[in-house]
Parts: sequence; C-alpha cells; structure tokens
Amino acid sequence: MTGTLIQPGSGLPIGGSESNVFGRLSRLPVLRPAMLSLLAISLESDSAIGEFERAFRSDPALTADLLLVANSPLFGLRGTVQSIRHAIAMLGLERIRSLALTIAMRSYVLSSRWSQAIRGPWRHSIATAVIAEALEQADQSTVPLLYTAGLLHDVGRLALFQISPDKYSQILSGHFASIQEYLHQEAFLFDCAHDDAGAFLAMAWGLPISLCDCIRFHHWDVATHAGRLFEFVAIACRIADALGYPEVNRSNVDTAPDALAKLLPSRLQNLPSLAPDVLHALIERQLTSFPSNKQSVRN
Repeated sequence: MTGTLIQPGSGLPIGGSESNVFGRLSRLPVLRPAMLSLLAISLESDSAIGEFERAFRSDPALTADLLLVANSPLFGLRGTVQSIRHAIAMLGLERIRSLALTIAMRSYVLSSRWSQAIRGPWRHSIATAVIAEALEQADQSTVPLLYTAGLLHDVGRLALFQISPDKYSQILSGHFASIQEYLHQEAFLFDCAHDDAGAFLAMAWGLPISLCDCIRFHHWDVATHAGRLFEFVAIACRIADALGYPEVNRSNVDTAPDALAKLLPSRLQNLPSLAPDVLHALIERQLTSFPSNKQSVRN
C-alpha cells in the first residue's frame, strides 16, 4: 500500500509505527480476498459476470453462504438457486455483491467472543445500508456501491473495538450529548475517531476511493452536498438513529413522529415508501436474515 491518509494536524501516513493506532489497525485481518475482488469489479464491464463467478470460486464458503441467503425467505424466489450465475440472473450483480459483503462483514466482526458487545453498531450499519437503498429507490436514481457504503460507513468503529475492546467499551456504554462529543471521546482514547480509522482501513484494503471518502466524511455536513452516495449514506445514518438503531447512546436524537421528515430532503418528504414503519420493517427483515446474535451463517 503506497497511498496515505493524512489525519488533520497529525501528518500520520499509512504504515505508521506499531505504537500508534494506525499501526495497530494495519495489523487487523484483511477482508476476505474474494470480497475485495468483488468490490473491484466494474459492473459495467462485459466480463463482470465471469469475474463474479471466478471470485466466488476462490471462496467456496462465501459461495455456500451466499446461496443459503439467496434461497431464504428474504427474497421468496421460486425454485432453488443452485449457482452464482443463477443467483445473479435472479437478483442482479449489485444485490449479489451487497449480500456477499454483508456475509463477509458479519464474519469479520461478529465471529469473536465480543460479538454481543458490538450488536448495536452492527444493527446500525445494517439499518443505514437498508435505509440508503430505500432513499435511492424513492429518488429513482442509481448509485453504485450505495449499500456497500452504508454497511461500511462505520467500519472504523468496529475496527477500533477489535484493537481494544475494553477501551472502546467506554464509548459503547457511554451516553453522549452530540455526535461531536463521542467523536472527541474516540479521539481522546485512540488519537483518532472512527471515521478516520475507517477511511484508513478502507484504503489499506484497497477499496474504491469513493467508499473511503464516504466513510471519512459521513458525519460532515458537506456530505449531503457531495453527490448522492454521500448524501444518502449521511442521511441514512441519522435516520437509523431516529428509528431506534443508534450507533451509540446519544441524548440529542430526535425520535418525535415528524423527526424522519426533518432529516429528508424536500424532494423525498411525505413518500409512503419512506414512512417510519415501512423502513423499520425493511430493516428488521434484513436483520432477521443476517442475525447479530447467533451464528446462522458460517464464518
């Protein structure tokens, strides 16, 4: 890895000394190679289907788990999906990649003895990804890697927990007045907040720069003006909090009946597909298929 991610005021590059948080982050296990290959494939390529099949062939366990989910009640497909090509034909490339990432990330962060402790952040990540997709559909737009960005936007939080569960438990058990307050607490405990840590990790994994930037800036107000990918993930993150899937305990979350409407851009307000009960049902359906507290998908 030759690129660098510079922290404001620190000048810390990728590959810093082992004594700092970036050195420790760089030693975390790499996301499954097959998944990294899938994220690097352009869906516009004529060879995308063949490249998907090759990536899955390199990871039989991921393939088996993907087919298990594809045949679950989540999709209600007629007949049995028996191959990756069949799954792609039924669900499409982007959906298959999203499902594979969910499986890979769940295995990555929830296969340890601390899985129950990070149940909240995992649920928040799933909720954000689902809501982001709902925003995309309501907007009648196409945003590449949107579900992926929603699922990974808080990967830095999960990474900081992995390098120091006891220390990050102070964040998970704390009560904060604002986003900035817990970001400052993260910076105090780790010398960086989860958005910086996540962007560093995403760059180390070689993820597309758009994903790295979305992870880095999802708490910045500018994100809502930087394009649909940034806008939808930033809004979805806040809506997830308001719907009861908080990333941390925060007292200034607005949970009033009209809270969701205040978070939506005017063009998406008052749409039935974005009603709180509809979004909640979509999130719970996804969480049921990818549960956070039991090992129903192989690691």
